[in-house]
Amino acid sequence: MRSVNLRVIVEDSTNVEKPDLLAKHGLSILVEVELEDSCRFKLMLDTGPSDDLVLSNMNSMAVCPKEIDLIMLSHGHYDHTGGLLGILRKVGRQIPVVLHPRALSPKLKLKPFMKYIGWPSRLPDIERAGGVVLLNRSPVALADDISTSGEIDRVTTFEDVEGFWTIDNGALTRDNMVDDQALFIKFKNKGLGVVTGCAHAGVINTIRHAQKIMKTEKVYAVIGGFHLSQANNERIEATIRELTNLGPEIVCPCHCTGLNAAGKLIEAFGDRCMPLRTGDVLRLS
Repeated sequence: MRSVNLRVIVEDSTNVEKPDLLAKHGLSILVEVELEDSCRFKLMLDTGPSDDLVLSNMNSMAVCPKEIDLIMLSHGHYDHTGGLLGILRKVGRQIPVVLHPRALSPKLKLKPFMKYIGWPSRLPDIERAGGVVLLNRSPVALADDISTSGEIDRVTTFEDVEGFWTIDNGALTRDNMVDDQALFIKFKNKGLGVVTGCAHAGVINTIRHAQKIMKTEKVYAVIGGFHLSQANNERIEATIRELTNLGPEIVCPCHCTGLNAAGKLIEAFGDRCMPLRTGDVLRLS
């Protein structure tokens, strides 16, 4: 792996230095990879909440949809999948779309009342737009030293999933978000890069899963939504304690991490912690 550039196409927060970009609750990151043999490819991790938003920001950032080689969806919530059809139509050819089969299941919240928070589109729509849908429960190799996580083992005692519901076998049931996946990148001599969408499985569970399937203990960078915006201080402190023990060189929270948790991460990691905003570019090598 020579280098990886991450370009934040959509995130919750605005960037005062880039007033032409739009921010909204959601996430989309363009991952530009240069492999050892100088082969390059572009992977879109999640697609934000809507077509118009993600395409507007791509245009402002001079990102050409036709150059996208594949799309990975971290889970089935609208704020990560809403721009998929718009991007596929602009790509104009068939490309892989990698996701967990349960990402297609109904996604609901019940408080303060029942609300649908899942896909704004359906599988036939994705295929008609050019998406070659690859449903996977296990890790999928996207290139040398780059893989999806597959289903993430839940091993910590302090990370759990609350507040989400689905329909399973004709009954309303809690959604444990088994569809939650992350992107894993192994850097030579530096260790693991872990890029999460929302880390519904828990960011520490996600990192430990990366260490296991990528067969690398050292953690280089942890990037993305950590889903701590509604977490109590006990969970936030436990997460930061475990992250500190793992010793990443780079910590980049965004999206659903929450201001409280992001502030505590900055206190813990200092200059190593760089929260991401819409329009930011992060280079890893």
